Amino acid sequence: APSLLRPPQWAAPTSGVEALARVTPLAATDEPANAAATKRTGTPIWHQRSFASDAWTWDRLRTVLAGQVLASVIRVSDYHYIVPDPRAAYAKTGHLRYHQPHQFFNLSVEEVVGELAAAERQLCASAAPGSEECRHTWRSKRWRTIHFGRVPDALREALRTHESALYATNDDTEAGMQYTWLSSPGMRTHTHFDSDHNSFVQLIGRKRFVLWPPNQTTALCPYPRLHPLWHKSRVLFEEPDLTGPCASYSTSAALTVDVAPGDVLYIPPFW
Repeated sequence: APSLLRPPQWAAPTSGVEALARVTPLAATDEPANAAATKRTGTPIWHQRSFASDAWTWDRLRTVLAGQVLASVIRVSDYHYIVPDPRAAYAKTGHLRYHQPHQFFNLSVEEVVGELAAAERQLCASAAPGSEECRHTWRSKRWRTIHFGRVPDALREALRTHESALYATNDDTEAGMQYTWLSSPGMRTHTHFDSDHNSFVQLIGRKRFVLWPPNQTTALCPYPRLHPLWHKSRVLFEEPDLTGPCASYSTSAALTVDVAPGDVLYIPPFW
């Protein structure tokens, strides 16, 4: 696999982590994930194989969610999760406008899961799943599919035996703030931070995280604090503009981790 610090020939010279001053792989632990314990650490923790890695497949997901409809499934012409328009204030509905072309659909689980499973088999057949070559193949295609929404009750019930890995308190369990990300390989979201404790559970496929600590936030060139997008970076990860107000982006340091099925990744607030 290509080095994190040496992009393949099809990548821009300063794309992705290549534009950063320092990139360090996050070390893994074999300790079982426990939300109450990890919440006190203040640093990311990568728990490998906390769940049975062979427990989830596309077929099992299709069976667990059989007959359900996923609302607001997005088809987008780029490989980014829909990007908010930085020129737009909040609309009367309380939602941001989006400048990237996209379409919303209400689709059956069978259709979405079938599409993602088939596409993964077809487009990653010539490259290892999760590899840079596979990511590039996906990003060269025109349309991609993504669903981001609350975890369906049936899936949450199937994960109930792992609640200690996901929730630190009974109040957290009751709130049930869980979301699913189902997408074509290669999809990514914009660079941002959250003010919450987050635990990511990987069920199917692989996902790469690039994590900046809070002391690097200024270097990421975020929007001004009074802007609706204040917790997001103004820099495009793949093609960063290293001039002007965002020149400090190239001085930032980050951690990277590629999670696999069965892994749990804890990310503290403001990372």
